Amino acid sequence: MNRDFVALETNYLVERDIRRLAKAHALKYAFRYTDDLYFNRARLALGLPLTYAFPRRSQFFSRIRMALFRRISTITLVFEKDNRYENRGFHTPGD
Repeated sequence: MNRDFVALETNYLVERDIRRLAKAHALKYAFRYTDDLYFNRARLALGLPLTYAFPRRSQFFSRIRMALFRRISTITLVFEKDNRYENRGFHTPGD
């Protein structure tokens, strides 16, 4: 049943579609936790405990790892609302 669900009921989006959806809903998107996921999966495979303190990594190499491993593992996708204030003329801040 699981194999059938993955094969028949799962929709995989390409990044172009993710970008379009994020823009349509005024959201930002990031794959920033994907590298940390791969790191912890490797630790589990080696019998090491998980870690939650991750150093900052190069975006360039993170994208390369994601391109290499996304077919054999998974990715993490985060959508975020842009919380910047934008005065649209309804009121003056501080009134």
